[in-house]
Amino acid sequence: MPWYNTTQISSLQPAQVTAQGSAGITNLTAAQIAAFSTAQIGAIVSDAFAALTSSQMRSFSATQIGVLSTAQGQSLVSSNIPGLTSSAAGSLSTAILTLFTPDEVGSLTNTQLTAFSTAKIALIGVASLTSDSIRGVSTAAMAGLTTVQLQALTTANIKGLGATQLQAIGSANVTALETQDIAALSSAQIRAFLPEQVRGMLSEQLTALDSISIAGLTFAGLARSRSQFWAYGAWKV
Repeated sequence: MPWYNTTQISSLQPAQVTAQGSAGITNLTAAQIAAFSTAQIGAIVSDAFAALTSSQMRSFSATQIGVLSTAQGQSLVSSNIPGLTSSAAGSLSTAILTLFTPDEVGSLTNTQLTAFSTAKIALIGVASLTSDSIRGVSTAAMAGLTTVQLQALTTANIKGLGATQLQAIGSANVTALETQDIAALSSAQIRAFLPEQVRGMLSEQLTALDSISIAGLTFAGLARSRSQFWAYGAWKV
Protein backbone atom coordinates (compact mmCIF):
# COMPACT_ATOMS: atom_id res chain seq x y z
CA MET A 1 0.00 0.00 0.00
CA PRO A 2 1.25 3.56 -0.60
CA TRP A 3 2.37 5.65 2.37
CA TYR A 4 0.68 9.00 2.47
CA ASN A 5 1.37 10.37 5.93
CA THR A 6 3.63 9.95 8.92
CA THR A 7 0.83 8.59 11.09
CA GLN A 8 0.29 5.75 8.69
CA ILE A 9 4.02 5.02 8.63
CA SER A 10 4.34 4.91 12.40
CA SER A 11 1.64 2.25 12.58
CA LEU A 12 3.37 -0.15 10.20
CA GLN A 13 4.89 -3.36 11.52
CA PRO A 14 8.47 -4.19 10.43
CA ALA A 15 7.17 -6.97 8.18
CA GLN A 16 4.96 -4.45 6.39
CA VAL A 17 7.93 -2.16 5.85
CA THR A 18 9.90 -5.02 4.31
CA ALA A 19 6.95 -5.84 2.08
CA GLN A 20 7.13 -2.37 0.52
CA GLY A 21 10.35 -3.38 -1.20
CA SER A 22 12.78 -0.87 -2.68
CA ALA A 23 10.24 1.07 -4.75
CA GLY A 24 8.09 1.91 -1.75
CA ILE A 25 11.05 3.35 0.16
CA THR A 26 12.58 5.42 -2.62
CA ASN A 27 9.40 7.49 -2.99
CA LEU A 28 9.38 8.66 0.63
CA THR A 29 9.59 12.32 1.60
CA ALA A 30 11.88 13.74 4.26
CA ALA A 31 9.07 13.86 6.83
CA GLN A 32 8.13 10.27 6.12
CA ILE A 33 11.70 9.05 6.51
CA ALA A 34 12.01 10.88 9.82
CA ALA A 35 8.90 9.09 11.08
CA PHE A 36 10.50 5.64 10.91
CA SER A 37 11.35 3.93 14.17
CA THR A 38 14.64 2.09 14.53
CA ALA A 39 12.77 -1.23 14.27
CA GLN A 40 11.23 -0.11 10.98
CA ILE A 41 14.60 1.12 9.69
CA GLY A 42 16.04 -2.31 10.30
CA ALA A 43 13.24 -3.82 8.20
CA ILE A 44 13.94 -1.77 5.06
CA VAL A 45 15.23 -3.96 2.24
CA SER A 46 18.94 -3.39 1.65
CA ASP A 47 18.59 -2.54 -2.04
CA ALA A 48 16.54 0.53 -1.17
CA PHE A 49 19.57 2.30 0.27
CA ALA A 50 21.34 2.23 -3.08
CA ALA A 51 18.40 3.99 -4.74
CA LEU A 52 17.89 6.78 -2.18
CA THR A 53 19.01 10.25 -3.20
CA SER A 54 21.50 12.39 -1.34
CA SER A 55 18.62 14.65 -0.32
CA GLN A 56 16.67 11.73 1.13
CA MET A 57 19.71 10.52 3.04
CA ARG A 58 19.89 13.90 4.74
CA SER A 59 16.57 13.09 6.43
CA PHE A 60 17.92 10.11 8.36
CA SER A 61 18.87 10.80 11.96
CA ALA A 62 22.02 9.58 13.66
CA THR A 63 19.90 7.14 15.66
CA GLN A 64 18.37 5.69 12.51
CA ILE A 65 21.69 5.34 10.70
CA GLY A 66 23.24 3.82 13.80
CA VAL A 67 20.99 0.74 13.54
CA LEU A 68 21.68 -0.06 9.90
CA SER A 69 22.73 -3.64 9.30
CA THR A 70 25.95 -4.42 7.49
CA ALA A 71 23.96 -5.37 4.38
CA GLN A 72 22.04 -2.09 4.45
CA GLY A 73 25.23 -0.09 4.93
CA GLN A 74 26.93 -1.91 2.08
CA SER A 75 24.16 -0.73 -0.20
CA LEU A 76 25.00 2.92 0.36
CA VAL A 77 26.70 4.44 -2.68
CA SER A 78 29.15 7.28 -3.27
CA SER A 79 26.40 9.43 -4.78
CA ASN A 80 24.18 9.43 -1.68
CA ILE A 81 26.69 9.12 1.17
CA PRO A 82 27.52 12.88 1.07
CA GLY A 83 23.88 13.55 1.93
CA LEU A 84 24.25 12.17 5.45
CA THR A 85 24.48 14.77 8.18
CA SER A 86 27.75 14.78 10.10
CA SER A 87 26.14 13.18 13.15
CA ALA A 88 24.49 10.51 11.01
CA ALA A 89 27.75 9.73 9.20
CA GLY A 90 29.54 9.56 12.52
CA SER A 91 27.06 6.94 13.71
CA LEU A 92 27.87 4.49 10.90
CA SER A 93 29.06 1.28 12.48
CA THR A 94 32.65 0.11 12.23
CA ALA A 95 31.38 -3.03 10.47
CA ILE A 96 29.90 -0.88 7.70
CA LEU A 97 32.89 1.45 7.41
CA THR A 98 35.26 -1.49 7.09
CA LEU A 99 33.41 -2.50 3.92
CA PHE A 100 33.39 0.95 2.29
CA THR A 101 34.99 0.97 -1.15
CA PRO A 102 37.66 3.57 -2.03
CA ASP A 103 35.03 5.54 -3.97
CA GLU A 104 32.69 5.54 -0.98
CA VAL A 105 35.46 6.68 1.36
CA GLY A 106 36.35 9.38 -1.13
CA SER A 107 32.77 10.62 -1.14
CA LEU A 108 32.84 11.45 2.58
CA THR A 109 32.91 15.19 3.22
CA ASN A 110 35.21 17.02 5.62
CA THR A 111 32.17 17.94 7.72
CA GLN A 112 31.21 14.29 8.04
CA LEU A 113 34.74 13.29 8.97
CA THR A 114 34.78 15.71 11.89
CA ALA A 115 32.27 13.37 13.55
CA PHE A 116 34.43 10.28 13.08
CA SER A 117 36.22 8.83 16.07
CA THR A 118 39.92 8.01 15.94
CA ALA A 119 39.03 4.33 15.62
CA LYS A 120 36.73 4.96 12.67
CA ILE A 121 39.28 7.10 10.84
CA ALA A 122 41.71 4.21 11.21
CA LEU A 123 39.25 1.94 9.41
CA ILE A 124 38.43 3.89 6.29
CA GLY A 125 41.75 4.11 4.47
CA VAL A 126 43.16 7.65 4.32
CA ALA A 127 44.56 7.12 0.83
CA SER A 128 41.06 7.54 -0.59
CA LEU A 129 40.37 10.86 1.12
CA THR A 130 40.56 14.00 -0.99
CA SER A 131 42.59 17.10 -0.16
CA ASP A 132 39.32 18.72 0.92
CA SER A 133 37.82 15.87 2.94
CA ILE A 134 41.04 15.15 4.84
CA ARG A 135 40.70 18.54 6.49
CA GLY A 136 37.91 17.04 8.57
CA VAL A 137 40.18 14.50 10.26
CA SER A 138 40.65 15.53 13.89
CA THR A 139 44.07 16.10 15.41
CA ALA A 140 43.42 13.17 17.75
CA ALA A 141 42.79 10.93 14.74
CA MET A 142 45.93 12.24 13.02
CA ALA A 143 47.94 11.44 16.13
CA GLY A 144 46.49 7.94 16.11
CA LEU A 145 47.47 7.09 12.53
CA THR A 146 49.91 4.23 12.25
CA THR A 147 53.06 4.36 10.15
CA VAL A 148 51.31 2.25 7.51
CA GLN A 149 48.43 4.72 7.35
CA LEU A 150 50.80 7.68 7.12
CA GLN A 151 52.58 5.97 4.26
CA ALA A 152 49.20 5.67 2.54
CA LEU A 153 48.80 9.44 2.33
CA THR A 154 49.08 10.69 -1.23
CA THR A 155 50.75 13.71 -2.81
CA ALA A 156 47.25 14.99 -3.53
CA ASN A 157 45.55 14.69 -0.15
CA ILE A 158 48.53 15.60 2.03
CA LYS A 159 48.25 19.11 0.58
CA GLY A 160 44.95 19.49 2.41
CA LEU A 161 46.37 18.97 5.90
CA GLY A 162 46.36 22.01 8.15
CA ALA A 163 49.07 23.11 10.57
CA THR A 164 47.53 21.50 13.66
CA GLN A 165 46.96 18.25 11.79
CA LEU A 166 50.60 18.07 10.71
CA GLN A 167 51.76 18.93 14.21
CA ALA A 168 49.66 16.06 15.57
CA ILE A 169 51.85 13.50 13.80
CA GLY A 170 54.18 12.05 16.40
CA SER A 171 57.86 12.84 15.99
CA ALA A 172 58.53 9.10 16.00
CA ASN A 173 56.04 8.59 13.15
CA VAL A 174 57.03 11.50 10.93
CA THR A 175 59.62 9.27 9.27
CA ALA A 176 56.74 7.29 7.75
CA LEU A 177 55.86 10.18 5.43
CA GLU A 178 57.05 9.28 1.95
CA THR A 179 59.55 11.58 0.27
CA GLN A 180 57.19 12.44 -2.60
CA ASP A 181 54.55 13.46 -0.07
CA ILE A 182 57.04 15.62 1.82
CA ALA A 183 57.98 17.27 -1.48
CA ALA A 184 54.32 18.03 -2.17
CA LEU A 185 53.93 20.08 1.02
CA SER A 186 53.80 23.86 0.73
CA SER A 187 56.32 26.07 2.50
CA ALA A 188 53.54 27.09 4.90
CA GLN A 189 52.91 23.45 5.77
CA ILE A 190 56.63 22.81 6.24
CA ARG A 191 56.79 25.82 8.53
CA ALA A 192 54.10 24.21 10.69
CA PHE A 193 56.27 21.25 11.66
CA LEU A 194 57.47 21.34 15.24
CA PRO A 195 61.22 21.33 15.96
CA GLU A 196 61.08 17.80 17.33
CA GLN A 197 59.34 16.62 14.17
CA VAL A 198 61.99 18.16 11.95
CA ARG A 199 64.73 16.60 14.06
CA GLY A 200 63.02 13.25 13.58
CA MET A 201 63.00 13.47 9.79
CA LEU A 202 65.22 11.22 7.76
CA SER A 203 67.92 12.64 5.52
CA GLU A 204 66.06 11.50 2.40
CA GLN A 205 62.96 13.35 3.56
CA LEU A 206 64.90 16.57 3.90
CA THR A 207 66.53 16.15 0.50
CA ALA A 208 63.04 15.99 -0.98
CA LEU A 209 62.45 19.61 0.02
CA ASP A 210 63.23 22.47 -2.31
CA SER A 211 65.01 25.63 -1.19
CA ILE A 212 61.76 27.50 -0.59
CA SER A 213 60.37 24.75 1.61
CA ILE A 214 63.61 24.40 3.55
CA ALA A 215 63.54 28.11 4.24
CA GLY A 216 60.29 27.49 6.07
CA LEU A 217 61.87 25.17 8.61
CA THR A 218 62.47 26.61 12.05
CA PHE A 219 66.04 27.13 13.22
CA ALA A 220 65.36 24.89 16.22
CA GLY A 221 64.34 22.14 13.86
CA LEU A 222 67.57 22.49 11.94
CA ALA A 223 69.67 21.90 15.06
CA ARG A 224 70.46 18.36 13.98
CA SER A 225 73.57 16.24 13.80
CA ARG A 226 76.16 17.48 11.31
CA SER A 227 75.70 14.50 9.01
CA GLN A 228 71.94 14.94 8.78
CA PHE A 229 72.22 18.68 8.28
CA TRP A 230 74.73 18.14 5.46
CA ALA A 231 72.49 15.50 3.86
CA TYR A 232 69.94 18.04 2.71
CA GLY A 233 72.62 20.57 1.89
CA ALA A 234 73.30 23.61 4.03
CA TRP A 235 73.94 25.42 0.77
CA LYS A 236 70.21 25.33 0.03
CA VAL A 237 69.27 27.53 2.98
